[in-house]
Amino acid sequence: MAADLRAAARAVAETFCRVASDALVRIRLRSHAWCRGKSWFPRALALLFLLNTGLNAAVAPKEWTIFGPVDLGIHETGHLLCTPFFPTFVAIAAGTIFQLGVPFAAGIWFLLAEDLFALAFCGVWFSVSLTNVAVYVADARARLLPLVSLGWHKTVIHDWNYMLKELGLLQSDKTIALLLTWTAWGILSISIAWGAWLCWLMATLPRDPIPNYPAT
Repeated sequence: MAADLRAAARAVAETFCRVASDALVRIRLRSHAWCRGKSWFPRALALLFLLNTGLNAAVAPKEWTIFGPVDLGIHETGHLLCTPFFPTFVAIAAGTIFQLGVPFAAGIWFLLAEDLFALAFCGVWFSVSLTNVAVYVADARARLLPLVSLGWHKTVIHDWNYMLKELGLLQSDKTIALLLTWTAWGILSISIAWGAWLCWLMATLPRDPIPNYPAT
């Protein structure tokens, strides 16, 4: 029995490694083909701006960022669109769902449109938005943050105080916020690394394909 389990685990691991290796090869080939002949310098400047924005959000998550007004508008739009049609919990959760869903959907759109560098932008945007959500979650019990209301409730509802209380997780607000913050930092790091790698490819790849070179 133990031998069968070890064999099954080995087969699963080998399959995973093969699939991951094939995926990495496809990403490499596609990235090389996309980067060839493109200008790296303006994208590098944009990446530095994104890095600065992401680091500022990570170090001082309560401070203003260029994504802040956009995220606030999207967040409140989620409430506005869902309140007339869905139960209270869903309508309140819709603010966060929209806030994170829009940059995620933008990333999917750019992936389908084969604009690989724009994925870095969407990743940084998502990470900053997630950091903002983490601040909101951490405030669930204290409720010290100034809140925005569109006016259909007599009292302003703290989204995450309400949702965590309904889920029985209010006492875990700090822990959940910490997990979200770590996730945001990881996404920020991957996004910046992705953009930097693409810029490096743009700067170093020859403009014309190399005969018999696989990544062309």
